[in-house]
Amino acid sequence: METLKNVVSVLVAIAGFANALLFVPQAWRIWRGKNADGVSLTTFVGFLLFQATFIGHGILRQDWALASGMGASFLTCGAVVALAVRYRR
Repeated sequence: METLKNVVSVLVAIAGFANALLFVPQAWRIWRGKNADGVSLTTFVGFLLFQATFIGHGILRQDWALASGMGASFLTCGAVVALAVRYRR
């Protein structure tokens, strides 16, 4: 059973970091084009709220794989939000 827990922990961490990588192309597109047209701030702020909730849950449960993966997602999604606010027209 302990092996299964370890495998799931590793998969959760990988999934969190993969999720974080999915925000990078959006942030790159906004930064490179200096344009946030078509970016829904509501959607990305919603993602941030979910990620913050999962980070808090991971910390309270001492699930560092969840907390670190969602922390990375929070940072990259936060970059999208910050850039969208910066380059909003």
